[in-house]
Amino acid sequence: MAKALQLIVLLCAVIWRASSQIEPQVEDDKDIFFNSTNYEEAKRQAKENAVQICFKICPNHTQQIKEKLEEFKKCSEKINEDNMTLCDVVKQNLKSCIVPVIDLFESCVSKKARGMPTYALLTTQNLVNYICDSNGAHVLELGNNCLLKKKHPYSRTCIRQLNKELKKYDYDNLPEKNVICLFLDQFQDCFKTHVRNACQDSTTRDAYSGLYDNFLCTKKR
Repeated sequence: MAKALQLIVLLCAVIWRASSQIEPQVEDDKDIFFNSTNYEEAKRQAKENAVQICFKICPNHTQQIKEKLEEFKKCSEKINEDNMTLCDVVKQNLKSCIVPVIDLFESCVSKKARGMPTYALLTTQNLVNYICDSNGAHVLELGNNCLLKKKHPYSRTCIRQLNKELKKYDYDNLPEKNVICLFLDQFQDCFKTHVRNACQDSTTRDAYSGLYDNFLCTKKR
């Protein structure tokens, strides 16, 4: 599988797992970003996670999932990354390669959850576009942990609200798209107030607020 699309699989897996685990996990290995062994292990784990997520979403379509994932692999292997930036690779090829998998999800999820797989794909595209189109300062500020350091009372209320919503769902009970769209719209004031309370620098605030905007259903293309 092409390196760029493996990174997207990793991003999707991390986002999905984060939905049930709000507290961050601290990595003890200070060289994690420069250790090739850790990088290869992360890719392997991301691929396994992605496959397991597919099986959990569509438990009765194992063979079809395997076929669609093989199509995804073959599609990604045809991409020539030598003369393209990572952003170009993802922007130009992500959707065409992964659409068959998304279409399968749409056909096998419950009727009420239809639209969620497509929402997840479009959100991923929006996030990639946002990061690729942002300047260096804004991208770096997305790694600022000011959101996790401050314990403002409003912020704690905000996190409790998010946890309460997340606990309603699991693989056997996926949410309706309209319900998620409404929640994200209502939750944005809570999140952005949290950002203003926790992060004092305007660039940091803009970076996080802009990132959140790309989860909103009004941003979908």
